[in-house]
Amino acid sequence: MLPTCTEDGHYEDVVYCTLCLSELNREEVIVPALGHEPGDPVHENEVAPTFTEEGHYDEVVYCTVCHAELSRETVSTGRLPFEGTITWNANDVKFKGTTAYVIANGKAQTPRFTLKDKNGNVINPANYDYEYRENTKAGTGYVFVTLKGDYTGQCRGNFKIYLPATTETTVENAAHGIYLTWKPVTGAAGYVIYRRAWSSTTNGWTDFVRWNNTTDLYWTDTNVYAGTRYQYGIKAYFARRTDPMTGVQIGGNVGDNYNLGEVGPLKTTVRITTRDLNTLVAGNAQITANWSGAGIFTGYQIKYATNAQFTKNVKTVKIANPKTYSTALKSLQNGTTYYVAVRSYHIFNGMTYFGQWSNVLCVKPGSGMIVSPTHYRALLIGNNNYSSSPLYGCINDVNAMSGMLNRLSMPYTGTVVKNARRETIISQIRSTFAGATDSDVSLFYYSGHGVNAGGSGVNQGALVGTDGGFVTMKELAAELSKFRGRVIVILDSCHSGASIGKSDNTIDALDAFNREVIEAFSGYELETGDTAYSAKSGELKQSKFIVLTAASMSQSSFDGSFDGSGYRQGAFTAAIVKGMGFAYPNGGYAVPLCFPADTNGDRKVTLKELYTYTYNTAYNWTYNSGSPQRAQYYGNDSEVVFSR
Repeated sequence: MLPTCTEDGHYEDVVYCTLCLSELNREEVIVPALGHEPGDPVHENEVAPTFTEEGHYDEVVYCTVCHAELSRETVSTGRLPFEGTITWNANDVKFKGTTAYVIANGKAQTPRFTLKDKNGNVINPANYDYEYRENTKAGTGYVFVTLKGDYTGQCRGNFKIYLPATTETTVENAAHGIYLTWKPVTGAAGYVIYRRAWSSTTNGWTDFVRWNNTTDLYWTDTNVYAGTRYQYGIKAYFARRTDPMTGVQIGGNVGDNYNLGEVGPLKTTVRITTRDLNTLVAGNAQITANWSGAGIFTGYQIKYATNAQFTKNVKTVKIANPKTYSTALKSLQNGTTYYVAVRSYHIFNGMTYFGQWSNVLCVKPGSGMIVSPTHYRALLIGNNNYSSSPLYGCINDVNAMSGMLNRLSMPYTGTVVKNARRETIISQIRSTFAGATDSDVSLFYYSGHGVNAGGSGVNQGALVGTDGGFVTMKELAAELSKFRGRVIVILDSCHSGASIGKSDNTIDALDAFNREVIEAFSGYELETGDTAYSAKSGELKQSKFIVLTAASMSQSSFDGSFDGSGYRQGAFTAAIVKGMGFAYPNGGYAVPLCFPADTNGDRKVTLKELYTYTYNTAYNWTYNSGSPQRAQYYGNDSEVVFSR
C-alpha cells in the first residue's frame, strides 16, 4: 500500500527458494507517510473595507497533493484611507475664482471649514482633529486634518493669505505729472503701482511700477499726456521667502507675490497741465489776473483770499472758456493784500477733474502795482584746480546741484562756473543776480577751499579762488545784500560744512567760522513792500538771508562716494541733492520725483526741512569717522519754500 500525505504505506518483503520456490521468509515493511506539501496562500471570504468599516479576508493554505486545508487565518484590511475635500466657510474667507483667501492682520488666521468624503457626505467634527500651520504671514496657510473614530487617514487644505489693500490713496495732478500717495500696509516689502489709460488705442492696464520702498509712499507718474484719463491701483507685496510646507520660493517676484495683496481703491483722474499765473494788475477795488493757457481742458478756476494759506475770505471764480486767459476780480478792499492762484479743470464723462494750482501772486487793490511771478536765479561755483592742495569732488558737486535745480518745479535759472578766481566769483555774483526784485529768490552755492586758519580773523572761513585770493564772509554778504529779494547761501567749503576732507577741525577754527557767518549775514533785513515776504506790523523784519553750511564744532568734513557710483562728492552736497530726489551722476531721480526731505508730506520742501534732512543724512554717512559732520542753518524764516 502506497503512503499518503497523512498515512504510512507498507509492503511485505518475502524470500523464496530458487530451486523449489518454497517461501522461506515473510516480513512486513512500513513506508512513512509523505506529509503535506503546502501551497501558496489563497484569500477566501473577502469583505471589502469602507471608510467606516474594516475589511477582512481568510488567508487559507491547502496541500498541493491532497488538497487538505492546512491553515486558515482571518486578516483585517482596515478602513479605507480618507478621500475627501475641505470646503472653506464663505463667512470666513473670500474667493478669487476657486482660490480662497483671507486678509493678513498680524494674527493667526483660522478660517472655519467643512470636511466631506469623496461622495460628498459631511464628516462629523467628532471624527477628526486639525491643526493650522503657517497661518499668520502673507503667503499660503494650511490646515492638517487627522481622522479618528469611524475614519482613518489624513488630509490637508490650504488658503491664501493676502496683504491688506492700500488705503487712503490719493491721485491728483502735479507740476511734473500725476502724483499718487497711499498709506502703508503692515508686512509689505514694497508696492506695485498699476496704471491704465483710456485713449483712442488703449483701454486696459498698460504698465506698472514696482516700488521697493516702504517709507516714501508717494510717486509721480511723469509718462502722462494732457487730456488723457488714467486710473491707478496700488497693491502691497511681501518679501521673498521659502514656504516650509512645500520648499517653494514665494514672494518677491513678478509671479506670485503680486497676487498676494489686495489692490486698493482704484483712483481716476485726467492729466491736466499746471497753469502759470503771469501777472496781477491792481486797479481800484479790483485785481486783473492774467494767466497762460494751453492744452486740452474745459476751463479755469481762480481762487483768491486775504492770506497766503487761502483760509480767510476765500472766493473762487469759474471761467468756462479755455481760450479766456484773463479776468477781473471785483468788489475788493483797497489796501488789503489779496493772494491769487489759478488752475485748469476738465469735464470728462460728467466728472470734473482739476489741475494743480499755479504759483501764488499777491497785490493790494488801489496800489496801481503790476506783480509778476518770482524769478529764481542760481550761481553755482565749484573749484577743483588749485595750484596746491587740488580738490577732486567740487566740480561733481556743482554738476549735481545744477542737475537737481534743472528738474525742480521752482524754475531756477542756473549759472555754473568752474575753477573761479577771486575776481570771477565777485563778477559772477554781480552779473547773475542783477535785476532781482523784491519777490525774487537768488541762490549762491560754493564748493571749494575755505580758509583753514584757526582762531578768529578777517579771513576766517573765506572762500578761496583758484588764484589763492579770498572772498571773506563780510565781502560775500555785502555783495549779495545789494540785490533785492530773498537770498539763499549754501556753502560747501572748509569750515562751512566742507565736502573736501580737511584735517583741521579744531574748535577754535570752527567756532571762528560760525561766528563769522552769523555776524556777516545777520545784519541784513528783508525790505518791506507788497510781497509775500513783507513783515507784519509790530514784528521784527526778517533777514533776507537763509544760509546752509556744514560746519560745526569738533567735526571733520568729508568727501567720498556716498551712492556707490564711485564719483567723489561732498557729504553735505550729496545729502542735499538726495533730499531733493536727484541721483547724480546718473542724471535722473533716485526716487522719481519724490522728495525725501519733504518730511511733512505737503509736497513742498522748505529750507528748514532740507536742512534737517541734510543734517541727519550727512551725519549718518560720516558717523563712523569718529567726528561726524554736522550741518548748520541760519535764518529766521524756516518756512521759505525751496521747491515744490
